[in-house]
Amino acid sequence: MEWLVIIICIVILIISALLYIYVPSFRDVIVIVIGVIISILLLFGLYKLFKKMNNEYEIDTTNRINTQNNFITRLLN
Repeated sequence: MEWLVIIICIVILIISALLYIYVPSFRDVIVIVIGVIISILLLFGLYKLFKKMNNEYEIDTTNRINTQNNFITRLLN
């Protein structure tokens, strides 16, 4: 997933650089392209952050369930 986002951003940069060189009217749009790339990277960063937080929550929940099961097993024995 990380490589896909990086490759997409690189492709967008290459296309925008070629358009900047060969199409004079595109020079006004370069700021928008850079903004789009920054937005993609920010959204990807937020996605990774929330995914990491969700994984940590699931691990914590699993540990709690295991602890409760161990406690119940000890009580029954």
